[in-house]
Amino acid sequence: MCWVPPSQRFKTTPWLRAGMYAPRLRGLGIDLAATGTISDWALPWDRASAPVKAAALVVGGLKRLWQAAILPFRYDTAVILRNAFFFTGPPTYERILRRRAPFLVYELDDSMWAAPPELRPPAWTPRHAVESAKMADRVICGNSYLAEWAGQYCDDVVVIPTVPDTEIRPRVGPRPGGPCRVGWYGQPNGLIFLEPYLDAVAAAVEKSALEFHVLTGTQVDTGDWPPGVRPHLEMWDADTQGTALAAWDVGIMPLPDTEWTRGKCANKLLHYMAAGLATVASPTGMNAEVVIDGETGYLVSEPTEWTDALATLAADPELTARMGAAGRARFERHYSLDVMLPRYAAAVTPPRGVRRRRLPGRRHD
Repeated sequence: MCWVPPSQRFKTTPWLRAGMYAPRLRGLGIDLAATGTISDWALPWDRASAPVKAAALVVGGLKRLWQAAILPFRYDTAVILRNAFFFTGPPTYERILRRRAPFLVYELDDSMWAAPPELRPPAWTPRHAVESAKMADRVICGNSYLAEWAGQYCDDVVVIPTVPDTEIRPRVGPRPGGPCRVGWYGQPNGLIFLEPYLDAVAAAVEKSALEFHVLTGTQVDTGDWPPGVRPHLEMWDADTQGTALAAWDVGIMPLPDTEWTRGKCANKLLHYMAAGLATVASPTGMNAEVVIDGETGYLVSEPTEWTDALATLAADPELTARMGAAGRARFERHYSLDVMLPRYAAAVTPPRGVRRRRLPGRRHD
């Protein structure tokens, strides 16, 4: 199997979509080879210089052409995560891979046909996703909303959520003393979804003993944030993210209800639940499927509801711990790697009779 992600940076979301499965897939007789479009030396992309970006694009394009050349002879399946090169312009590389791949799978974990808030055409080409879905033999989607969209263009659609790293677990031992630790985890560009809710968090801080944390990949300017929510900023690290999350008590995931956000795969919530945290979230998209309101956390919409939910959890450590344990149990039953592995293995396995080509003079194994 040839996996074609935007990048393969360790423990980032693209890695969680397939790279994490690699060792266990080998045990099932499936070898996964991955080549990210953007090499690690050019990441993070938003901080790379113009010469580095130009070099990365050239190298990425050459890597994709080499993949297409060897695809029919080395791999049975090619899996494209979001886009084979960049999400601008026509899906040229997808068309090349379509011609070369014995079995082509297109994977979606966002509403890729709807431009994200920070991008607009021509930086984003919505038709790219439509054409990619039409070309695919199968589409893997991170939630049912994405699957409903993909079903317009492909007859074979499978839902497989993005599951967290297996090393994320609840903390061991009793909860340390001090205020209730409420946190938000995510990439810096996701802060635009958090900021409209900061006043509600600040109101909860005024009503109860609550400490606010943000775990993200870069330094964040919080100068304009309400004084009550000047957060404890924690830098994301692949090796320590599990420990950082498990030190909290509550994880939050606010989202507006838009075409883009309905495609979100509740990745934050699943990380929180894996770490044994109670959750408070907007009832948008997959959030409403993952959180059991009143059991594993709260689904809230209005600012006052956000404030009340956070204040309630901050005032009742036993309730918070009980919801966190229920969330962890739900995660293990429905969203763990053990649950998703057989589904993913089946999704990337081509139908009987679809195989890579023989190289002249070589035995085909």
